[in-house]
Amino acid sequence: IHVAAFADNLEIVKRLIGEKEVDVNHQADTTFGPLLAACVNGHKEVVEYLLSLDGVEVNCRSDFGKTPLIAAAKAGNHDLCRLLLEKGGALVNFKALDDDTALIIAAEHGHLSTAQALLRKGADPNIIGDYERTALLSAARGKENVVRLFLSRGADINIQDNTGNTV
Repeated sequence: IHVAAFADNLEIVKRLIGEKEVDVNHQADTTFGPLLAACVNGHKEVVEYLLSLDGVEVNCRSDFGKTPLIAAAKAGNHDLCRLLLEKGGALVNFKALDDDTALIIAAEHGHLSTAQALLRKGADPNIIGDYERTALLSAARGKENVVRLFLSRGADINIQDNTGNTV
């Protein structure tokens, strides 16, 4: 099921779940489940289908600490982020194993529209993540549009990272 979800093969995903009763949350040796596999590559139809199933774990973490929402944010896929939050009930401020949130990851990669979508859903720009960084501190490394967005949303410019740096 992981390969089918990763490859955007909705028909095989449906067949495996429907006929073979495959566990929609099974992680096995791939270190992540089918929902995360679909999110990594931005496969919206597979994600929509998986979210329609009872019991899908939308906030599950892979062995590497990623969640489906964080994978979508890293890819800059604001549509998938919105879908995971609205239809899947993903927690917008849920932290990965390294303490980063989807907003911190979107900021780090300069994904303005994804950051906007996450903020509209209640993402907190002042949550402290990996290396004691906030989303603003992550964006301050050359992502000017995202910095302006966070400043307009009241991000705290005085929060320090693990080495004492501020924005």
